[in-house]
Amino acid sequence: MRKGYTLIEMLAILGLLVIFFLLMTEPMRTLLSDVPRGHRDFQTAASLNHLLNSLKTDIETAKELKTANDPNMLIIVGSRKTITYHFADEQVRRMAGADPNSAGLWQLPDIHLVWEVKKQNSLQITGWLERTVLGQKEKKFHNSHIFYAKRFESGEVQ
Repeated sequence: MRKGYTLIEMLAILGLLVIFFLLMTEPMRTLLSDVPRGHRDFQTAASLNHLLNSLKTDIETAKELKTANDPNMLIIVGSRKTITYHFADEQVRRMAGADPNSAGLWQLPDIHLVWEVKKQNSLQITGWLERTVLGQKEKKFHNSHIFYAKRFESGEVQ
């Protein structure tokens, strides 16, 4: 009766383990890098959703929409105050007149936004996610468009 393994059997098992670990290296590296990236993308999506809700609320009370000479700035003229949204340095800053309590700030890493006002009653927002993955630029959701249209006579937002 034999107790234990021979040297040949142990070397064969070690060889199989080495091959197994070599095959699992790339999937594990991908998994370990995708989880933090996915969490960061989830946080960015939550911030973007909050920003869009704030925009919708401000547009509902607007009398006029316009952009300044800066394509990264959106101006919403209301009955009592003027609200500006400025996109720069991966963040959007909201200022409502001179009131510091009405300010808002949304961190949007890797997000690119373009505001476009059409005929002072509709807003088109084009956005995409751009990040570097394994040394290459990756552009996601590059055909994402959001439209806000308002009939200023009735105050409806669609």
